[in-house]
Amino acid sequence: MKRESVMEYRLYKTGLVAILETPEGFVSPQEIGKMRDAVRKTLVEGTNKLIVDLGRSNYINSMFVGVLVEMYTSFTNISGNIVYAGPQPAVLQLLRTLKLDQIFEIVENVDAALARLAQRHQKVST
Repeated sequence: MKRESVMEYRLYKTGLVAILETPEGFVSPQEIGKMRDAVRKTLVEGTNKLIVDLGRSNYINSMFVGVLVEMYTSFTNISGNIVYAGPQPAVLQLLRTLKLDQIFEIVENVDAALARLAQRHQKVST
């Protein structure tokens, strides 16, 4: 049985922050690759703040986890900021099992992530 992604990822900017909405349903290796490439392009273009909105993803596989780790590494290596927002219970449990919740900054939704990044920006500015 072939599983298909219900919805593709979406990457957009609000101010100086890029927001990646991950797809719902099964995410194919091709879609994961497209997501990774889009985030890399955003990073190369100078965006150093990323919110990964996991709210639509109720399942992630090992390749998807690998890309989340890669995004984290890419942004932290340039002293950027990355926040993971709104993971579904099963995804949050997987991140906890892998102890990634001790490394990743995880908040309840995109609004909380935007507030966290704004708060961090204010601390740097003062």
